[in-house]
Amino acid sequence: MKNYIGIKWNMLSENEKTELLSNANAIDGTTGNNMRISGKCVIDLTGELSISGEIEITEDENIISIDGEAVIYSSSI
Repeated sequence: MKNYIGIKWNMLSENEKTELLSNANAIDGTTGNNMRISGKCVIDLTGELSISGEIEITEDENIISIDGEAVIYSSSI
């Protein structure tokens, strides 16, 4: 896997974004639990990569939004 640490979200191709979001989880930065309401959160992209973002939780789907200037970081550090 490519080393994504330190890369801004807007620098990724659409395929890379899709791949990283395919198993993403929205985590409450305060409690560490999965998000149950819409709002700002940590997007856990993989077991080792995270990025700041927001989630909108609806009855039909959960929509993850990530600002283009957000930077991917290692969640294990």
